[in-house]
Amino acid sequence: MNCLRQPAVLLCLTFICSPANAEGLIIWRPVKLSDQSYKTSMGFTLPMTWEPSAGLDLGISAVKGKVLPPDSQQAMLWASLRRSDKGFAETVETKADMRVSTLQGSAALMLSRSRTWIFSDSLDIASTKSVSLDYSGEQQTGAMIAAQSLTFTQPWTKTSLTAGANFSDYDQSLSSSLSLNQAITPNLNLNANVANPFSTDRSGSVRVDYNIRW
Repeated sequence: MNCLRQPAVLLCLTFICSPANAEGLIIWRPVKLSDQSYKTSMGFTLPMTWEPSAGLDLGISAVKGKVLPPDSQQAMLWASLRRSDKGFAETVETKADMRVSTLQGSAALMLSRSRTWIFSDSLDIASTKSVSLDYSGEQQTGAMIAAQSLTFTQPWTKTSLTAGANFSDYDQSLSSSLSLNQAITPNLNLNANVANPFSTDRSGSVRVDYNIRW
C-alpha cells in the first residue's frame, strides 16, 4: 500500500514545483531606480482568498565615482497578507504589511483598508484608512500613526489629486497634505506636494520620478 502511495506523492510534488505552476508564485522584480541605484524584490506569493506573500528587498546606491555612501545598502524582510473583494463598480482591499530592516534594526506593521469606486465616466474615487506601528531599533522608540486619505482620479489623463491627514502619538502631532500626481509616460511620473497647506509652516515640493525594469 505504501509503495502505491509514494509515486502519487512524488507526482504531486513534481506538479506543484514545476516551472509552469511556479510562474505566478515566485516574485522577482529587479529595478534600476537611477544611474547609481538599484533594487531587487524577491519572494513568493500563494493564490488563496487571503493572499499571503513574503520575501526580501535588496538595494544599493552609489554616487559619482561609484563610491558607496554610508547607509546606502538595503536589506528589508517583508511579509504581506491581503484580500481583494471586487464588485460591479468598486473594489475593497484589506491588507496587513510587515517590514523589518536587518541593517538598521527597525520594524513596521501597517493595517489598512481601501475602497475604490467608479463615481462617473470621468472620475474615480479612492478612500484609504490605515494604522501603522513603527519601531526604531537605534532610538529604542515606537510610534503609532493613523492616516486617512481621499483620492480623485481622472482615468483618461491619469491625473490624480489626493488629500490626506496623519496623526502620530509619538509627539501628538496632526499633519495634512495635498498632492497632485501626473503619469507622463509608463516610466515617468510627476508629483507636486504641499504639506500642511492650511498652516503657517506649510512647505511644498515637486518631484519627477522614473524607473527602468529589465
